[in-house]
Amino acid sequence: MRRVRLPLLICLFGHVLLWAQVRVAVLPFRNMDGDLRYNLWCYRFADTVAVLLTRADTAQQHYRIIPRDSLEMVLGELNLDPTTPQYDSDIWKAAQLLHADKVVTGNFNLLPGKILVNAYIYDVRTKREEGGARNLYRSEERADELSRLIVDRLLPQLRHGE
Repeated sequence: MRRVRLPLLICLFGHVLLWAQVRVAVLPFRNMDGDLRYNLWCYRFADTVAVLLTRADTAQQHYRIIPRDSLEMVLGELNLDPTTPQYDSDIWKAAQLLHADKVVTGNFNLLPGKILVNAYIYDVRTKREEGGARNLYRSEERADELSRLIVDRLLPQLRHGE
């Protein structure tokens, strides 16, 4: 009887490992404009994108968004700030501490009367870009719509890029 149980357990655990969820960390966006008044948007975009991605896959079938409190703890521990030049290289340390498989982050730039946003999905293991939402424009008054556009573009890539 024990001989039968061992292969059965191996099959069950192997099946679970095959279907393990992809852990996604949504990190603050970079303010490429440099205007300090807009630094809060770094976190605003990340928070909104994380919430919308969570709502898009509430059953967590395709991915699991790492909770914001875990992110904040690691960002604070590493003293990561999206306004510093080393932010782009330091996000990998945060991703490893969070045991993330993928990182979603981006940047924004202010243009006369408009805001330009780019968002990217990176594979933590290879540190390569796997997809993104590029050149999304809206007026500053309609900046809140950008998060929805980002998620609309990233969602198919997160669902099928496993």
